[in-house]
Amino acid sequence: MEQTQTQTQTQTLSHAQHAQSDGLRLFFGKIYSKMALGVLITAIVAFIAVHTKFGAQILNTIFSSQIFYYGIIGIQLILLFGIQWGINKLSEPQARGLFYLYSAVSGLTLSAILIIYTGATLISTFIAAIAIFAGLAMVGKNMKYDMSGWRVFLYTGMWGVFIASIANIFLASSRLDWIVTIIAVLVFSGLTVYDAQSYKKMYLNSERGVDLDKMITLGALHMYINFIMIFVNLLKIVGGRD
Repeated sequence: MEQTQTQTQTQTLSHAQHAQSDGLRLFFGKIYSKMALGVLITAIVAFIAVHTKFGAQILNTIFSSQIFYYGIIGIQLILLFGIQWGINKLSEPQARGLFYLYSAVSGLTLSAILIIYTGATLISTFIAAIAIFAGLAMVGKNMKYDMSGWRVFLYTGMWGVFIASIANIFLASSRLDWIVTIIAVLVFSGLTVYDAQSYKKMYLNSERGVDLDKMITLGALHMYINFIMIFVNLLKIVGGRD
């Protein structure tokens, strides 16, 4: 009798673990599919901006005026912080729509890389960035070491990269740009691992039946930023300019 109960409990536990594993796989699948769509939107907008007459006119307007250029940057920041800080007040469709809008605006600001770098460099670096990002995300998802203590260090590094990049617009120091580029790759690589582990914990600690769609959108935003920053800074390292 006791053996039968033990077997039943073991089977129940095994089914629960399989269900949890399948749910976690589905959760991350949704995060990365939304992130991939965001990257695709960015690429399409950047391509249209560079290779169409209408897009060229928009780029000329943006990059010929500091007011328009910094205005676009300001819109990006408003969308970025609006999604993160307002995620609890936004509906899921609103959060998702703002994320895709952010991706589209990013396509305008990142369109210059299609002009600066050769096609071969863009493709090879993009593939390398995908491989690096996927490997780091897998490490974060499966790593048992708790990275919670790295949060302050990583976010301080992220803000340091942002502030230094703004400062270097005025300083125009190639040495500082190189240092910031290396640090950015390291910081956003670390954030990829950290975010993967954090969202795994978020899913495992969530109550059964809770709607996680908004957290999926937020996760897609964080992973999108990590991937784009790894890609852009790898481009700076690799070179291969037109």
